[in-house]
Amino acid sequence: MSNLIATIILIVIFVVVFIILPVLAIQLFVYLAPVILVVYILYKIFAPKRQAEQRTRTHYNEPPRNTSADDVVDVEFTVHEVKDDDEE
Repeated sequence: MSNLIATIILIVIFVVVFIILPVLAIQLFVYLAPVILVVYILYKIFAPKRQAEQRTRTHYNEPPRNTSADDVVDVEFTVHEVKDDDEE
């Protein structure tokens, strides 16, 4: 009798794991796929406009807006000639 109960339990576990759960996962994907597709399309439509607005605000030739002309520092470089030991 216990073998029959164990066999029934194993069959139920097999049916649940290999038949019912994959079917439920496929149904979940099928029902959520249109929602995911709509959200993705809306993102593709509206997201590039925000990025384009941010790109047009700053131009590469302009200094950053939080600095003024007085904040810009001129840097001068001095080149020193290095002598080799062989020349001396």
